Amino acid sequence: MNNIYDTTKPHSIILWLTENFESLNLAKGDELDSNKYYLLLWETGEKLNHFTVYFNKRVIHCAPNYNASNVSIQQYLATYPKHDLKGVYQVLKPNPSKSQTIMDTIWTKQENCLTFCLDYLGLEYAGKFLINIELMENFMKSSNQKKNSSIIILWYI
Repeated sequence: MNNIYDTTKPHSIILWLTENFESLNLAKGDELDSNKYYLLLWETGEKLNHFTVYFNKRVIHCAPNYNASNVSIQQYLATYPKHDLKGVYQVLKPNPSKSQTIMDTIWTKQENCLTFCLDYLGLEYAGKFLINIELMENFMKSSNQKKNSSIIILWYI
């Protein structure tokens, strides 16, 4: 792995996150810069939260019933009316040059919304085995997560 941080170690996770993401606090009605990449965290009302990428007024994500998709924000909100935006993270060093090749992603336990987003953004991380859906479900059953710590919690599995 070329990344200088070993994201298999908890102490390196914080460094990796601060190098790659900035948590934003938005007021109602604030708009995101359509020329920047964002990782969005949605509360779904189900067992797991959902991660998407936002860029150019489009939502790019991977979900079990749609696999990978690229839709307008209006289409996303119409398709998922119960989703509530809980976290917005500006991606500081996106490298989406290979993003078109992953639009064929099919949802599995290890190919999920978060791994899809990280791959789409071109961010290096330790491995998909660390972001396994079954592990996340088991972990989240026994934890109370806070809005801005959601990504960190997923890495501690």
